[in-house]
Amino acid sequence: MPLEIARIPVSAASLCLALAGELTALGAANAQTTPDTSVARARSAFDFLIGNWTVVSRTDSPDLRAPSGETYSFQKTLNGAVITSIWRFNRGTAAQPDFADAVYYSGYDTGSRRWSFYYISMRSAQYWPGTLTDGRWYFTQNFTIGDTAFVQRQWWEPIDANTIARHIDNSPDSGKTWRPLTIRMRRQP
Repeated sequence: MPLEIARIPVSAASLCLALAGELTALGAANAQTTPDTSVARARSAFDFLIGNWTVVSRTDSPDLRAPSGETYSFQKTLNGAVITSIWRFNRGTAAQPDFADAVYYSGYDTGSRRWSFYYISMRSAQYWPGTLTDGRWYFTQNFTIGDTAFVQRQWWEPIDANTIARHIDNSPDSGKTWRPLTIRMRRQP
């Protein structure tokens, strides 16, 4: 025997009123939720990197000139959540260049409220967590080369609309003292 469902007469007007009441309540709940603008602000912290750059000077070179061919190219992807980059840079010195090609992925974690970056080259793959200190994001990693252990921190600085600096500081004593290297770049036309 088939199950019979009670027929309840519903007028079009009462159905519209009930639906309007539900939508109004839903709208009120949504209207009370404000978007988290701090995430958008945090994700724009490195917008100054976006573009194509050529290295013009290095502080480890006697005449501050960089070997030709060092380039960095940054773009935002994934609706602005990720900064991707292709690097061609000198791991060595101006006198003894050692060029490397690498990719760089940087993102802001909305849960931890921290930036980090991932660096991948033919020689290594590295995770660099970020720490915000005095308004500047530092990315720090521990290394051992041969028998020498050291801490390296990197940070970016906008100089003007067409100039940025990549700072690489090395510390042989766990961050008590730092040996700085600054790589200055100019925006490509």
